Amino acid sequence: MAFFALSWASQAGGAEAIQLGDVVPKELRSSPSISTDVICVHAEDVERVLNDSAEALEKNGLPPWEPSKEDEQKHYADVSIAYFIQLSQPEKLSLVKRVFDLLYSPTDAFLYSVDADKLAVADVEQALGLVGARKLSRPNVRVQAAAHADYYFWPRVQIVLDGMTQLLDEQWDFVIHLSESDYPAHSASYIRHALSQQFYPDYAALLALENGTTTYSPWFWNYVDGVAVSCGSESKAYLNTSLHWPQQEMEDVGIRFGSSSEWVILTRELVEYSAKPALIDFKRIMSLRIESDESFWATLILSIPGMTQSISQQGWFISWDRSEGQPQHSPATLNNQLGQEVFDNPNMYLFVRKVSEGNSSAFLDRIDRRIRSETLQDKSEQDVDFAKFEAPLNVERTRCPKDAPVWFLNPIF
Repeated sequence: MAFFALSWASQAGGAEAIQLGDVVPKELRSSPSISTDVICVHAEDVERVLNDSAEALEKNGLPPWEPSKEDEQKHYADVSIAYFIQLSQPEKLSLVKRVFDLLYSPTDAFLYSVDADKLAVADVEQALGLVGARKLSRPNVRVQAAAHADYYFWPRVQIVLDGMTQLLDEQWDFVIHLSESDYPAHSASYIRHALSQQFYPDYAALLALENGTTTYSPWFWNYVDGVAVSCGSESKAYLNTSLHWPQQEMEDVGIRFGSSSEWVILTRELVEYSAKPALIDFKRIMSLRIESDESFWATLILSIPGMTQSISQQGWFISWDRSEGQPQHSPATLNNQLGQEVFDNPNMYLFVRKVSEGNSSAFLDRIDRRIRSETLQDKSEQDVDFAKFEAPLNVERTRCPKDAPVWFLNPIF
């Protein structure tokens, strides 16, 4: 399959759905069940788009969830994984290759999305060994350029949705969204075995959103009133605080706002659902919300009528540095001290975030020794009761109180 670079069309006017062209394979673009639209809302059309989308959602609602017909657990060796990895830092390429070597399997799919403003596709291909005199034939690995997108705004979500829609052309059961700062906490066979336990109807399909339970979120952006304005990469996204964000009105039409990490493990069924054309009004509303990159998946799963899939407590180990002078919404770089929980409670965590080869060197070497041990002894065959990590969506579907306006799918550390 050819490598495609994202091409964002520049258009004038109001609320638009820009076709992605060759970003998505033709066979998917022609499918009536797959949406390939880029959301574009200009400032002068925000109020109209909000009203029109809210009216459409009130009339039609979100499409109902269709439970998986899968009634048998797959053997772990039969579970296929898609990896969607976003890259932007040249200094992390050595770490990217290290993770690639740990996770690579010819039965899985790998799509690397490269921030075109900060990193060259050719450098990533070189680092992964896909080009050059000693290149390896790995047709299941693709590297492509993506437009730069700032944190907290919809174009960042759009890149993820576009990438995952592309991956639907491959056969897989789960997709794992990673960055260059993530590292596996176990061997690839262990991760595959853990995911294989998620094949029970009405329970098991995994949605790992940093682990855990559901609580109220204190995150700063949840309390900022304003509307995010963006149109792909046509112009820089910004927050317009002169416009009111209609939280109550949106909840009145069934949108239950949530917050979570953007680094997730998703079932194929959920990704297919997210690509439904009928979600266009939901996406338009979410595109106008600040922090959409950390609220899209949580809000979607909390709002789907008849949603049966559960949240697994397994997922990422993240340590938050709350010391004075440190950013309050940025994970600490892990070392042996901060990451000890990964070894004290090993079955809880599939990945760790964030790491660097310098500051995390001893910690990563320690994880590598465990991975080698798992690989040699094939510990993935051990009888680990992964079902105990299930965390059902057990919060009542009511609006969030004014002093805590967003549900947070919360990590348990």
